[in-house]
Amino acid sequence: MNIQLSNPSLVPDLIEFLRRAAGIALETESRGAMLRVDAPAAIEPTRARRHLVLYVAAWQGLHPGVRIDIDDA
Repeated sequence: MNIQLSNPSLVPDLIEFLRRAAGIALETESRGAMLRVDAPAAIEPTRARRHLVLYVAAWQGLHPGVRIDIDDA
């Protein structure tokens, strides 16, 4: 899943939030304002996506004004 943030300086904060919130090791790769997140293969993809979307929404609630676009690519 690709996550695009309107503020690239907040990418490290989102990565840390996802690692803490998910309680699992997430594979992350960031390039500027783009973050690629892959859940472990042991988690069913639909469930993993649903949880990641909820975590991102929670993080966004802590950072009002930051726009986020999520792409399943």
